[in-house]
Amino acid sequence: MTPHTRARSLAAALTLTALLTGGCAAGGSSASTPHRHAQGTDQGTHQGTDQGMKMSAEDMKNMNGMDMSAARGPSQTATMVCGREIRGAVRRTLGLAALPPRPSSSWSGSQRLFDCTYRVPHGTLRLSVKDATDPAAGRAFYDRLRSRLPGARALEGMQSFGLHAFQATDGHVVFLKDGKTLQVDASGLSGAALPAGFSRVDVAYGVAAAVVACWSE
Repeated sequence: MTPHTRARSLAAALTLTALLTGGCAAGGSSASTPHRHAQGTDQGTHQGTDQGMKMSAEDMKNMNGMDMSAARGPSQTATMVCGREIRGAVRRTLGLAALPPRPSSSWSGSQRLFDCTYRVPHGTLRLSVKDATDPAAGRAFYDRLRSRLPGARALEGMQSFGLHAFQATDGHVVFLKDGKTLQVDASGLSGAALPAGFSRVDVAYGVAAAVVACWSE
């Protein structure tokens, strides 16, 4: 077992043990955390899956012909990456003494892309979810992403948790589950942010494993 494989196994064990012991919040605890846009304005509270805004008859008339999937907000599954469990997983994986500051988030309805950025000592860790409502569209996005990221290599065996997954040399780890693509990008972390023996990919994998555990509950 290589040093990086050992580090990755440790990262996954730390996150999965904590999550499976305490469990991930269900029914909106993670998704009900107020999220903030990258600009810092409150995005609001998500309650339930794919809950949209209430619209008047005139609003509905004006939106006739638009893609209604873009009008809906992110699903509860997507917003889990900004939830308290994943915030704790970031702390454990990076070996921080305290929880990182609350992450900032943004939502692109037209692209159905939810972004969550954690600002930690010596860098940033970015999580994103392509919140596809169609499994075929989700798989197409995953395949395009894999073709673009340098040095993409499939994760196999226990490391993939039985899902489509890959890592890239610049610190990305990507999982596809139920048409939703999770991307953890640790390329924004400096060397000083990494625990001893960990690479950026190891950190990304440890946090991604925590998200997959939440998605699998």
